[in-house]
Amino acid sequence: MSGRLGDLAGQQIQSLESLRCQVQESKETVPQTQTSDLDLLRFLRARSFNVNAAFKQWKACQEWRKTFGAPDVLDGPYPLEQELKYTLSFSYNGHDMDHRPLYVERSGAVDPLVIARLNPDEVIRRHIYHQELQVRRTEENARQFGNEALDSWCEIHDMRGLSIQHRQVLSLFTRLARIDSDYYPERAGRIFFINVPAVFPALWKICKRALDSKTREKFVVISANKTGELLDYFTPDQLPAEYGGAVEGLFPVSAAARRPSRPLTGVKFQEAHVLARRRNLKVFNCEAGDVVMWYFSVVSKDVKFSVHWNAGEPPVTQDNPVHASHWLERATPLGDTCIVSASSDGLSDTHFCSEKGYIGMVWENESIIQNRTVTYQVSIDHSSKYDGGEGPVEDGDEGPVEVEACVNGAASSHD
Repeated sequence: MSGRLGDLAGQQIQSLESLRCQVQESKETVPQTQTSDLDLLRFLRARSFNVNAAFKQWKACQEWRKTFGAPDVLDGPYPLEQELKYTLSFSYNGHDMDHRPLYVERSGAVDPLVIARLNPDEVIRRHIYHQELQVRRTEENARQFGNEALDSWCEIHDMRGLSIQHRQVLSLFTRLARIDSDYYPERAGRIFFINVPAVFPALWKICKRALDSKTREKFVVISANKTGELLDYFTPDQLPAEYGGAVEGLFPVSAAARRPSRPLTGVKFQEAHVLARRRNLKVFNCEAGDVVMWYFSVVSKDVKFSVHWNAGEPPVTQDNPVHASHWLERATPLGDTCIVSASSDGLSDTHFCSEKGYIGMVWENESIIQNRTVTYQVSIDHSSKYDGGEGPVEDGDEGPVEVEACVNGAASSHD
């Protein structure tokens, strides 16, 4: 059984009755909607129908709502409306096939430096406003469509334009995710990430650590040029035309869509040149707890790529290719070698360092004649920076030590 209203097993019904009794005995003064079976079931599902754990979370949620003033947040204006007028494009329109209200946002087009400069408390207040507005829309849809079990919503986040620079707001994402998990449990019906670029997996690997397994299961990732898959969840009259639906002009709330497109601030790429039948090795020093994130693309033809970890050996030097080969022999591969072509969007990933050491990235050119060029970004931040601690290393600040070496030898030759 799903554990939702009208779809409960016998043991789940008993858990609901037990939680209802604890709530009544607590004598908490809260709105009736906060004590309904529909609401209590959200907390039970979030805690796998552990009654005591669900009651503890429910009580903490009511205390937080009073302290923060969540019930009254919709009485005021949308926080940061003017500050984000030309930055964030979004829309509250439509619903999915299960009548969950839909929110659409062009998240990848947001300049992360603009968000990073905002007062975090105001960003959180804006997020709470969004959550409360979605609660209200969900209640309205439940009445309109006669679906008393409706208690969640869906969102579409267009990630086109996402870059490694967006790591600068991951700590804020972590804080918002914790608020949702603690005080809005089981409110996410489905969350779609569409038009995801090659850098998305590296960022997502960090983001999903802030989400519980049940929430992660509700995320749907759709790559670029496959947005038509959204029609499996939405009828055309509820979906923007640009995503395969029939609705035009779905972004009236923000003027960001009318802002001329421009590159994101501070996006910097390095170049690595890989000679014919050679391997290019770049080594970065890391501390325990560091998060290494990389993204690269190939300018022409294809190259082999691999990542290696060496806990004891110091960085190689550019003028010592023999040392570089020995360093690789003593290093541990992190995953398999892959081939990346110029026709692909590139490759990205993330590695979490459990100890101090060195991470090496190898681009291998198997051509016997032509050189290869790759453009890349590598960032190394401590994991605490994604848990609400200090911000990541800004461009121009002292960062990780990088050493480059050309390693002799490549495998089979071809062009």
